[in-house]
Amino acid sequence: MYQWEKYKVYPHDHWWANFVRAARLRTEQVRAQLGPDAKITWLVYKQGYVDRAKQENQDLIGLIDSVREKFNLNLVWFHAGSEVTDYLNNGRDQMKIAGFEYFGHSNRACFMFDYSNNIDSACKSWLHEDELTKINRRDFARGAYVRSWGCHTGESMSKKWYRATGTHMVGAESRRAPLAVSHAALRFNFAKPGCASQALDRRGGAALQFAQHQDRRLQRRLRLLRAIFALFHRHRARGVVVGRDDHCRSKTGPRTRRDPVLHGRGMAGRARRLKKI
Repeated sequence: MYQWEKYKVYPHDHWWANFVRAARLRTEQVRAQLGPDAKITWLVYKQGYVDRAKQENQDLIGLIDSVREKFNLNLVWFHAGSEVTDYLNNGRDQMKIAGFEYFGHSNRACFMFDYSNNIDSACKSWLHEDELTKINRRDFARGAYVRSWGCHTGESMSKKWYRATGTHMVGAESRRAPLAVSHAALRFNFAKPGCASQALDRRGGAALQFAQHQDRRLQRRLRLLRAIFALFHRHRARGVVVGRDDHCRSKTGPRTRRDPVLHGRGMAGRARRLKKI
């Protein structure tokens, strides 16, 4: 809520539909890949949008329901984190889950569904990593794609998720670019009963491409690595030794070339200096 966030240097409360918009765009991609009849479910924390509607003077519940109508979604409202695990275990009509993605606030140990809604910088509704063991491992199809778009979940929760469910969850190890709304939405789609789904083919498609653009830390590392390789090939073309160790230089034979990844400390510094120039 704006009453908690307005005094912060980096407030989260800019636009009520930040997570709804992100989930809608991702759903649009999946719907285009799977067709109009594939079952896609949204689990949305309701109380956050009920409270936010008073601040925005809008019918936010109706706006979210319009997304359900447009994309033929199964929309499920929930309040407590236990309702999420109950739905995963008992509310799917025996259909295996082929994909599960979380859009919302999180820390390294839990999904925070109502962050800064009732309590400043805290929440009263969550799904903690120690509660993941309540999820039935047989809920997910073999090779299901699971991703958290929240902050820090790759630091601890992803490991606990794998131990509890047997599926790998992609998660961030740092804080992403600030997201503005304090409520959460979960989106996942189903496979046919008892089998895997062709939807798993998307793991090499738009989802990972979108993730690549989201992780700025990874982008910086990739740019640095490209600069290192460019510097390495430049040295190799000139016949210059990569590295400073004397034992790598031969007085009689050709000079030994070192691996730029394993022995790249000096090269990394040079690459940074070159980028500054």
